[in-house]
Amino acid sequence: MSKLREAVPRRVLLVSAVVGAAIMGDSMLYNVLPSHVSEFGISVGLVGVLLSANRVVRLFSNPLAAWAVQRFGLTSLLVAAVILAIGTTVTYGTVQWFWALLLARVLWGVCFSIFRLGGYLVVLEESHESTRWRLLGSYGVGVRVGSVIGVMLGGVLFDLAGRTVSFLVIAAFGLLGLPAAISLGRQTMPSTGISEARIEPSPQTQGDFNEGFRRRVWDFLLTPLPELDFRHRRQLLAASFTFFALNLAVSGILVSSLGFYLSQQLEGGFAVTGIVIGIAT
Repeated sequence: MSKLREAVPRRVLLVSAVVGAAIMGDSMLYNVLPSHVSEFGISVGLVGVLLSANRVVRLFSNPLAAWAVQRFGLTSLLVAAVILAIGTTVTYGTVQWFWALLLARVLWGVCFSIFRLGGYLVVLEESHESTRWRLLGSYGVGVRVGSVIGVMLGGVLFDLAGRTVSFLVIAAFGLLGLPAAISLGRQTMPSTGISEARIEPSPQTQGDFNEGFRRRVWDFLLTPLPELDFRHRRQLLAASFTFFALNLAVSGILVSSLGFYLSQQLEGGFAVTGIVIGIAT
């Protein structure tokens, strides 16, 4: 543990614990909702709506989270987000009304905007150029440990104890994020060193019409980024589309539908050496 603390700063470990604990309920839902649709009182077609609502809302909640961190500081927002995330997990386990579940998913999306931004800000503050990528990787590992626990432990609990008990247990794990969030200390948005002022293009002539057109196209695709040249913009766009394709295939299709597929192929679970294993497990 001491070697880990030397390699990864304390505040990075803390924010990883905050997000890892809070994300367990969301990760568990991706497992048990498609594989046990009827227990949530909704139709199969609404599964995709619930599993995507938290991502759609981030188009709006990401910039809102940035404003809120500047206005209120990170610690108070993380504490509020942890409490709200615990509430959404409890809702997953106790409510059978679609609109309440949808509201919980939207609120979780807002929480995750705060968690993701908070994690990146802490890494930026605690790192320098030679350690930043390693610490980003360490933070990502810590978060995904929470996801793995939520999926695996949550699935086993769901099969053994049922929907309500399993989600309440996972929600209790989320409480572990509260002392970690409080221990982070006050933090605000760090300066990036990049001027926020938009660099206005010079008046165009007929000769640089093509350059102006290209600028408008890239501004549309990537939002105005005057500090980047076209080569770096192309690299950023390529990385964005690669990430989009990966998430579409894995999170969008495989993860969200695998449980339902298995429930249709292995109705009632499957037996290993006489022991019946449930689909969620």
